[in-house]
Amino acid sequence: MAYPAIYRAKATGRSGSALDVFVPQVFGDVPIRVTESVGGQVAGMGWVMFQGGDAAHPVWLPDIGLGSGGDGESIGVPGPPGPTGPAGPAGSGVTIKGTLAGTSTPLPSNPTAGDMWLLGSPVPTAAPSGASGKNEGDGIVWSGTAWTNVGPIRGPQGPTGATGPTGATGSTGAAGTPGEAWWSGVGTTVFTDPFNNLSAWSGTLSSVAGGRTGNAAQVSGSSTADYTIPAASESATITVAIAYKPSSLAVLRNFLMFLGDAKTVNHLTFAVDTNGSILVKRGGTVGAVIATSTATGLITANTWAYVEMTAYLHDTAGSVKISVDGVERLYATGLDTKFGGTKTVFDGVRLVGGGTGVTHLYDDFSLIVLGFPGGAAVGDWFLHTPTGDVYEKTDASTWTLVANIRGPAGVTGAQFNFVQDTRPTATVAGQTWWDSSVGRGFMWYSDGTSSQWVEF
Repeated sequence: MAYPAIYRAKATGRSGSALDVFVPQVFGDVPIRVTESVGGQVAGMGWVMFQGGDAAHPVWLPDIGLGSGGDGESIGVPGPPGPTGPAGPAGSGVTIKGTLAGTSTPLPSNPTAGDMWLLGSPVPTAAPSGASGKNEGDGIVWSGTAWTNVGPIRGPQGPTGATGPTGATGSTGAAGTPGEAWWSGVGTTVFTDPFNNLSAWSGTLSSVAGGRTGNAAQVSGSSTADYTIPAASESATITVAIAYKPSSLAVLRNFLMFLGDAKTVNHLTFAVDTNGSILVKRGGTVGAVIATSTATGLITANTWAYVEMTAYLHDTAGSVKISVDGVERLYATGLDTKFGGTKTVFDGVRLVGGGTGVTHLYDDFSLIVLGFPGGAAVGDWFLHTPTGDVYEKTDASTWTLVANIRGPAGVTGAQFNFVQDTRPTATVAGQTWWDSSVGRGFMWYSDGTSSQWVEF
C-alpha cells in the first residue's frame, strides 16, 4: 500500500472563502486553495496531505504534532497500525424491572442506574421519547441521572420453530352435567276387558253373546255402567278404545262419558249423530257441542266400529282426538274440556244406553292413561305420540304441558263406496269398490252402452 506524502505548508492569506497554501518544494510557488471550513480551523501553520501527488485534491490537516520541518519539507509517511490496546472495563448492564402502562402512570421513583422498564399500552405520558417517539414495546433506561428511551426491545419475529413432540395424554376430566332427555310413548294401559266378566263395572249391564270377539256387554234404554279408574292411575289425559254397535241411529245417541270428582262430574260426552258422524259435548247428555267429525257414516246401526277417544282435561287448553277403525276422524285443541269440579284428572268412564227400545253393545274395552317415565329427571321432555302433546318435567313430581307439535290435518283421502269381498251392485258411474279379499280397487265405469267394474 502506498502512503501519501505529508508536507508542512504555510498559509499566506485569504482569497474569498478559502486559504492560499504554498507548497514550493513540490509544486513550485503555485498556491493551493483550501476551503475555509477546513483551513480556518487553525491559524498559521498546518499540514497538507496530497493523495498520490494529486495537487488538485489537498486535504488540510491541523497541526497534530507529527514532527517539525521547514516549509515544504517532507516529514515522512504514516507508519503501520499499532497493536490492539487492552480491553476496556465491562459496561454496566440493564435490569428489566417490568412494564409501565397507562397514560397517567408516573415514572418509577428512586431508580437504580441500569433499571429498564418496558412501555405498555397505553403508553405513559411521562415516558421519554426516542428516535421514533415513544411506543408500546420501547425500553426506557435510567442512566443514573435521567431516563433514556432506547427504542423497541423486541427484535423482529424469528422463523417458526419445529413442531415439538406430542405431550402425554392428560387425565380424564370430571363427568359433565347430564343433558335433558326426550321420552315418548302412548301411555300406560290400566285396564282391558273383553266383557266376558263384568266384575270391574258398576251399574246395569249384561254379558251377551254375539260380541266382536266373544261376548259383548249390553247396556239398554236409560241404563249406565261405570268403571272407576284406580287412584294411582288417575290422569288428565286418558284414552278409551272400545268396540261399539248401536241397534238404531234414528236419533242422536250418547254412548260414552269421561268423568271426574269421584265420577260426580261428567266432563265429556261422546255421541253419534243420525248421519253417523261423531261429536263431543262438554258436560252431560245435553251439554254444548265442542267438536264434531267432518266425515259422516263413521258409525252405522247394527255394525261394529272400533272407536278410540283421547282427551286432555283443561279449562282452556284441552284437546280431543277420535279415531274410528284405525283412521283419525277428529282432532281439536284449545278447548274447555273441564265441566267444573275441583279435581284436574279423570277418574271414571261411563257406558250409556241408547234410550227407550235401543241397545248399545260394547266389546274389547281398553283404558290407557298418560303415564310418564319413572326414570325421568327434572328438565326432561315427554312426547305423547297419540296427540302430539309435549310435556316438560318441571319439578320432582310435576309434568307440565308446554306445546303440541302436531301438524295441520292432511288432505282427505279417497273413500270407497263399498269395502267388501263380494262384488257389489253399483247404480252410479264413478262408484268405487275395495275388494278386501284380494286387496284391489275397482270403479264402476259406464261407456254409454255398457257398465262394468274396472280395476284401477
